[in-house]
Amino acid sequence: MRMRWTRHRDWRDASYPVRFLSKVRLAFVAECASMLQFVFRRTLWIIPVLITISLITFVMMKSTPGGPFDVTSSGRDMPKETQELLMRRYHLDEPDWKQYLIYIGVWPTGNDAAGAPIFKGVLQGDLGPSYQYKGRGVTDIIFAPPSVGGSLWESRFGRTATLGIFGFVFGVALGLPLGILAAVRHNTWLDYVSLFVSTLFVSTPGFVLAIFLMIIFGLWLKWLPIAARTWNTWQPWLLPSFCLGVGLSAFIARLTRATMLEVLRQDYIRTARAKGLALHRVDVQLSRDGTHVRPGNRAARLLGHPGDDALIRRIDCSRKSHRRHCVRLA
Repeated sequence: MRMRWTRHRDWRDASYPVRFLSKVRLAFVAECASMLQFVFRRTLWIIPVLITISLITFVMMKSTPGGPFDVTSSGRDMPKETQELLMRRYHLDEPDWKQYLIYIGVWPTGNDAAGAPIFKGVLQGDLGPSYQYKGRGVTDIIFAPPSVGGSLWESRFGRTATLGIFGFVFGVALGLPLGILAAVRHNTWLDYVSLFVSTLFVSTPGFVLAIFLMIIFGLWLKWLPIAARTWNTWQPWLLPSFCLGVGLSAFIARLTRATMLEVLRQDYIRTARAKGLALHRVDVQLSRDGTHVRPGNRAARLLGHPGDDALIRRIDCSRKSHRRHCVRLA
């Protein structure tokens, strides 16, 4: 009786709501502070990771035989005097450690008219000059639109990012239905077909699939263009986006199937079935709340993966030179 009276007395106390809200506020602030610390620590890890990646890339590039000026654009051997002049111009005659610091942007490349040091590197947003295109920088080649006044999405970066987004959408749109179908119809022919299709997708290289799709839909059926002259319509985007999303869809399908099977074996799902709830409502409505978390997190992590191969798929599905190869294969 005393405990019950004390509890009711606390609720009747005018200061109880204030104390309760203060405790909730403190708990919320502590949770936010902990999450901010976690995000801050993870963000700081970006710095050593980027430095390590840049070092590995630099060492690999320096370890490859040959140089950027061994052969001219016409295929002839470049004179030694011209090579030395170009090496000196692009600071490639410096020691390797100094070349890396110049590339990063922490070592000056020279002095201006006032005698102040000039820094040109990654930290300044300058990726250096292009060895292939004369008078153009790498940053300008990647981010500059082809025409004056064009938007960023018309540049090479914009096209690649657009292909990556479309590939991600295709992967999720194909993977989720396959995974749900395989889990709901477990150990049936639909489950086996879904697993076979996902295994086929994940084991087939995207560029191989792109060639076959170009032959089928471009040469035989003539539904889609092989070499796109313009990217203002939806037809040139379809084949490369589908090829990008195939591998991701197989991964999402397998993950969705495994997660949904785990959720369908939970006690609350069995209880809902025992109470007579319709099977499709149990499988889809009740299990989706526990199923979407893990595939959603993994899919968000894999959002940048389609962009890794977007350039290759775009080359496969857009270059005019591949039309001749597809004709020969057909």
